[in-house]
Amino acid sequence: MPSTTCTDRATGRPAGGGRAEAGGRPDLAYQAGLSAGARGASAGSRRVGRASAIAVAVSASAAEADTFPEGCYARVYSDAHLAEAPRQSVVAVTALSEPRQAGEERDRLFLRVLFRYEGTGGENVEAGVWYRQEVFCKEDWEHPRSAWMQPGGTLCSAECDGGRVQLTRRADGRIDLRTAGLHVVRPGAECEGNSRLASEGRDSATFRLAPAGFDVCLQE
Repeated sequence: MPSTTCTDRATGRPAGGGRAEAGGRPDLAYQAGLSAGARGASAGSRRVGRASAIAVAVSASAAEADTFPEGCYARVYSDAHLAEAPRQSVVAVTALSEPRQAGEERDRLFLRVLFRYEGTGGENVEAGVWYRQEVFCKEDWEHPRSAWMQPGGTLCSAECDGGRVQLTRRADGRIDLRTAGLHVVRPGAECEGNSRLASEGRDSATFRLAPAGFDVCLQE
């Protein structure tokens, strides 16, 4: 079965309409139409402290950038793109990587997904809520690859049998985030609920993310 890639239909490039911040990257909160309250409650000082450590770790491990896609990546779909894809439920995706520390075998990726309603890309989700998931990544993952996966890339798995995603670095600096289904949770939750970032009847769905500032991935 085919895979869905969520890029602009006209150009094949990320839909990035709307206001831009300094440096040309999209203003995530503006394009998603969110107020501070709709972005979800703060996860507290524990998350802030861990996020600061992530930024330091990424800066210190740039030598590994040819393997694990490091840093913050984001995608906000423009109103024009969403109008052409009325069944698409995903409004925005961010991905923040944390390289493995000494003695660790896996990298980590912190994902956030915003939905507008249920549809292509979302199952059992509520509009306006930033759902999250932490996945553990390894290039030489020991589990057999599924049919929906592409050659190469980095395989990432969520705990609690939460599904898998595949990360692939593109030559232009963007990454493809491919999944056949990934359990996502509300802020503060762990394994509860049955919300999914899904492929909606296809063998996989692919979300193309561009590099962004750390503040985009860390905002609540």
